[in-house]
Amino acid sequence: FDIDIDPGFGEPDHNLSQLLFAAENGGTVELEENMTLEQEITVAEGKKMELNLNGHDIVFDSEELYTAFNVNGDMVINGPGNISYKNGGILIVNKNGSLVINGGDFSSDVNCIQVYGGSLAINGGHFSVTQMVDGHWYLLNQLDSDPGTVAIKGGTFVNYDPATGDPGRGGDFLVEGYSSVKVSDDPATYEVIEGAGAATADELKAAIAEGEPVITLVGDIALSEVLSFPKDVTLTAQGDVTLTGAPVYFNGENTVVRGIHFANGTSSSGQASAVYVTSQKCRTLVFDNCTFSNAQWDAIQLTDKDVESIEITNCTFRNTVEGGYRYIHLELRNGSDYYANAQAKVTVTGCTFENVSSAYCKDSAVTICGFMHDNLTIADNVVKGAGADNITNMMFWICDGTNFGKLFSTEELKTMFRNE
Repeated sequence: FDIDIDPGFGEPDHNLSQLLFAAENGGTVELEENMTLEQEITVAEGKKMELNLNGHDIVFDSEELYTAFNVNGDMVINGPGNISYKNGGILIVNKNGSLVINGGDFSSDVNCIQVYGGSLAINGGHFSVTQMVDGHWYLLNQLDSDPGTVAIKGGTFVNYDPATGDPGRGGDFLVEGYSSVKVSDDPATYEVIEGAGAATADELKAAIAEGEPVITLVGDIALSEVLSFPKDVTLTAQGDVTLTGAPVYFNGENTVVRGIHFANGTSSSGQASAVYVTSQKCRTLVFDNCTFSNAQWDAIQLTDKDVESIEITNCTFRNTVEGGYRYIHLELRNGSDYYANAQAKVTVTGCTFENVSSAYCKDSAVTICGFMHDNLTIADNVVKGAGADNITNMMFWICDGTNFGKLFSTEELKTMFRNE
């Protein structure tokens, strides 16, 4: 059953009856307006109810209820939206019941979710309570005699670290490969992320030293010295995260970087690039949805001759300070000699290049050397700002292998980069 809740009928019991029907018989409920309820909702055993909050609120207002939702079957809650109950727990997951939370804000006086033998999975959402009980913040609570299971892969928790498990029983609620990071002190707030989390330069260095394969940045980080990733890594961001300061070296064979703003690439020499891939170890390299701004030299500099694949997708390159040298600089080298790799592939798609004039890119916006034209996929890129009308092979210098006399023509380049 798919049920749209529309409180516009002016009938106070209409919304409640729809929720009760879905809870008893199964189905999907899509909220269309805020609701205030005074009756417990019980999801029947053997039935599945999916609740899409759709940006709206459910407020339970009762002095009598022990819980707002009693889950005996299967329930899925999707945000955004809010569920609150000031006089008791919001949800109880009983034996044979399962609850999956993908988003939403859950707030209560004393308890958000109690697991009484069932299974709870949290992939997202915000959880808080206003009162301590026996010295604990009971956002999540398990029945001692039948604790069930709790598996957390996301979400934000106020005054409670889900890596510590049940406040009374202990343990760890995080799924393997995930970690919690303290993102605020007042109040203490923990965010669950994939991989190891880093909110400071020291935490990032520690994660690198541990050889963590996935590292998620959860706050802006200023680098006072060069930072090197010696091993394979997937580096991601939770929210808007900016790296500033010294350059970053990626020295592993396989590197994936997503969602980072690189505003670094500074040194006393005045010739630092933001990112270097120069160890001659790289085989695959991915930058997706990243931003690069105001490096002293190149945004990305790569020289590793045995590279197999480079993907630069949905990235923004933006110098707003004059004096930069290049945005993308892929120049394969064998020692001091130029090198042509007949198999290596390069993809540059969906990127934006802002300010490509010689004032902002002294040499060129893009230099690619050592890769065969037939192995390049360059498409759907936008050029804007200063020099945007200068789509020529002087500003986008891309040769065929090491044949400097064979560059993409202006006509060819204009199919790869469009002026806006």
